Amino acid sequence: MNNIPYDYIQLAWFPWLAWVVGRTHIAVRNFFNSKKRLICSELIANGFYKQGYNLFSRPAWDILPADFDNPQHFKEVEDVWMGEGV
Repeated sequence: MNNIPYDYIQLAWFPWLAWVVGRTHIAVRNFFNSKKRLICSELIANGFYKQGYNLFSRPAWDILPADFDNPQHFKEVEDVWMGEGV
């Protein structure tokens, strides 16, 4: 080490690290803020709606995973019909 207040390697390394962290942050933010991607609860709500079940009386983008824990919206399946010959 020489007698200077900063180590040149640290000064050269910091901008590279800040660039990598900044680019990673932007990529992650763009991934989760995309209007074209569906999160799981929204995808399931759209599937129910397309089959004729409007369970939540709200738009699909407003459905939370906790909404599926509400037993008022669902009934337990007691018998599964498999069709003839099965």
